[in-house]
Amino acid sequence: MGNLNLEFRDCLEFSVSDLEFTGPLYSYVIDFNKVENGSDLWLFAKTTNLENEGMVNLSVLLTPNFDGKVWYEKDKKNLALTIYAAPITNYQLPITNLDVLS
Repeated sequence: MGNLNLEFRDCLEFSVSDLEFTGPLYSYVIDFNKVENGSDLWLFAKTTNLENEGMVNLSVLLTPNFDGKVWYEKDKKNLALTIYAAPITNYQLPITNLDVLS
């Protein structure tokens, strides 16, 4: 058995939410239970076994391309990730030390 590091990257276009902080706040929800079958996020969720392992080992690296704040919240119970930011933000979802069968 060995370890595998896996990563998914994307760039988001946010839509306005009802929340605010010093101006409009944008949010984007990634619901791993509702991602399209066969999509990159679906493959990421299946490969990393999010359904059974939860989001314990999931790290989120956010790179805003503006002078402001960006953060995320994990909903481990519902396997969802909400990212809050201004209009465009890059993100990565790396999981390290994933056990794989030899």
